[in-house]
Amino acid sequence: MSRLSSLVALTIASWCVVLLGRADADDARTDLASSAEGDAAAGRTYAGPTPVTTPAGDASITLRVPLYPAIAGSFAFGVTDRLEVGAGGGAAILIFDESDHPGHLTAAFAKLQVVRARRAGLAVTLSAYRRPAYMKEDPFDAAVYEPRRVIGEVGVVGSACSDPRCVTRWSGHVHYVADVAGGAGRGVLGGASLSVGRRTRMLVDVLVGNPAGELVVGGFLGLRVARPRVSFDVGVMAPFPLPTCALTARF
Repeated sequence: MSRLSSLVALTIASWCVVLLGRADADDARTDLASSAEGDAAAGRTYAGPTPVTTPAGDASITLRVPLYPAIAGSFAFGVTDRLEVGAGGGAAILIFDESDHPGHLTAAFAKLQVVRARRAGLAVTLSAYRRPAYMKEDPFDAAVYEPRRVIGEVGVVGSACSDPRCVTRWSGHVHYVADVAGGAGRGVLGGASLSVGRRTRMLVDVLVGNPAGELVVGGFLGLRVARPRVSFDVGVMAPFPLPTCALTARF
């Protein structure tokens, strides 16, 4: 990206922050919990988590659909006001992969909110991901059996307001990832997120990690239309400018 393009993107983002902040200036709610009440997807930004959990007895469904032929979804249930559990998965069409890779995985997760202050929150997360076994085909070599792979993840995520009315919220997360079965890999994933606004929000995600021993950097820039029962995100993923969207429904 050229310097001019970077300057234009930064200018647009700055104006979005100003306009969204002004649009919500007359909102009387000033704490993190009430800020989350009007957003069905308060437990996440687009690509990162927040410490907010699904209210007790409620459930939510989330779908993420990038332009690349892939889809990811999850289901979460609030066991208590501080504990949620869920399951999900994802699938992709591996266009350039000549093997018999299944192209999908399943997951289970839990999030426990351990700190719930007026303007900040902290939660711990536990997740497991499973990829089925498959035969790795190679047109120039013999097929190789790849056993199923199970990956475990434990993490910490926190959020805090940075303005008097809690219109601007910062989040950060870090996760330790390791193979439980089918491999010996381990690494650290983390990131930071920014949410500005209430009913209409600007979302910024920055993700960094080394899950396979190599540095990986990604992110998201977009907008959310936030409502108590349905929230919708639209924006662009990085490092490749791929349009993407997400939908969360709470019931």
